[in-house]
Amino acid sequence: GKLDLEDITIPSNILGIDSYAFNSCHSLKTIKFEEGCDWIGENAFENCSELIDVYLPSTLTMLQKRCFANCPKLVNIIYAGTVEDWEKISIFSNVLEGFEICIRDFIDEY
Repeated sequence: GKLDLEDITIPSNILGIDSYAFNSCHSLKTIKFEEGCDWIGENAFENCSELIDVYLPSTLTMLQKRCFANCPKLVNIIYAGTVEDWEKISIFSNVLEGFEICIRDFIDEY
């Protein structure tokens, strides 16, 4: 079941992640989104206690509330787009509080 997942790649034909889709998936460590995903729903990855790395696509336009809440090990959120693209994303208040965001413009590898 979903509780056994460690690393997942969200394929390009998935346009969004529903609310609570991976909530409390305690074994999940890495999420990589292929280009195409547009939004991440409320509480989608909340309580993923082992989550460390998230790779977001440049196609992202919305992060809904608490989508990464209570993920104490999450240290890297890497975004594939530009700083200008990042600033256009609709981000609900406090969604990314306490996280470091790495914009692809400033890193060598995605």
